[in-house]
Amino acid sequence: MKTWRKRIRADKMAGCRLFAVLSLLILCMAVSVVLSACGHGQESQSMTQDEHSTHQDSDTGNRADGDQSPGTGLENSSKPDSDSSLSASRKDRDSSSSDDPQTSPADKTVIKEIYNVGDSLQDGDLKITYVASGDYLEESEYQQPEAGHKYIFLEYAFENTGDTNECPVSQFAFQCFADGFAAPAYFGGVKELPASLSAGRCAVGNLYFSVPEDAGKIEVEYQPDKLDAAKVRFSYEGEKDSGYKPQIDTNRTAGAFQPGDTAASDLQRILYLSCEADDRDNENVHPAKGCTYWTLTFEFENLQDEDRQISVHDFSCYADGRSCSRTLFRDDYLSADIPGGRKAKGTVTFEVPDDATTVEVEYDTGRRSDGPVVFTVR
Repeated sequence: MKTWRKRIRADKMAGCRLFAVLSLLILCMAVSVVLSACGHGQESQSMTQDEHSTHQDSDTGNRADGDQSPGTGLENSSKPDSDSSLSASRKDRDSSSSDDPQTSPADKTVIKEIYNVGDSLQDGDLKITYVASGDYLEESEYQQPEAGHKYIFLEYAFENTGDTNECPVSQFAFQCFADGFAAPAYFGGVKELPASLSAGRCAVGNLYFSVPEDAGKIEVEYQPDKLDAAKVRFSYEGEKDSGYKPQIDTNRTAGAFQPGDTAASDLQRILYLSCEADDRDNENVHPAKGCTYWTLTFEFENLQDEDRQISVHDFSCYADGRSCSRTLFRDDYLSADIPGGRKAKGTVTFEVPDDATTVEVEYDTGRRSDGPVVFTVR
């Protein structure tokens, strides 16, 4: 019995010693893990500091080069001078976003809130001068304004002061308000606006609106070409004329085509058949005083496989640099959809001042890289 009790006590003591040893081993392992973690944290912090220092050195070097993004070695696509392929007019507009107010072209142009007759506005390459205003009397009995209303006009001079071949002129950029209410445009006037102006060309045209006869304050709003630009307002001043006239340009275009010449490209072949003063008698259509209708006849051949559309609206006429009005009273005016390998023949007619020295017609090929094809009238 005593021997059994001694064995029990011995087993208990052995178990206690084993538990103590195991506890000591676990404690040592825990301390080792903690120490290892602390050491790794210090090493990571040291590496982070070293890497940050390395990145700072790399950034400093890259910024010193000026052509790379910080820390990447890649080209900085936001560099202002990186796109040298833009056209001159685009460069002029983009340069207006410069941070230097002393060198920004946009800052050199003062934008007014209200423009009166005689004032000018520079909108990119397009110079707009408010020439005159007044009431417009429609001769046709079938196109009279509704009761209690009248037609008014605002005359503008548009000049392409840049070197781009396409400077758009849109009458839809203008909107009229009479005493705060929108007034509809009238499209039956005699001086139409061109769709665009080539480099160095100009145009004088009218905008027409129908307004209440008793309207007090009449303004025309214009949205400049720049999307972030605020609208400007032209004040209608009744019968008033500034007398402004754009400068004439009597220089002839070098290499302009003459009647009998052929202009050819990979797209088409254009035969300039004839050019003549059109004095046919038409009781419904007649030129303005001091002007004559001039008609040019062309033959087009489509050299492509695809259909090609030709229209009188692809042509513009300039007399001493000023745009001339187009007329469509002839039955054979150009308007055709030419299949590949086929031909079409037709005319374009313009109202030309009799005192003009240099008269030229431009044809827009549809490709900006080509520029307009110029034909001599006289």
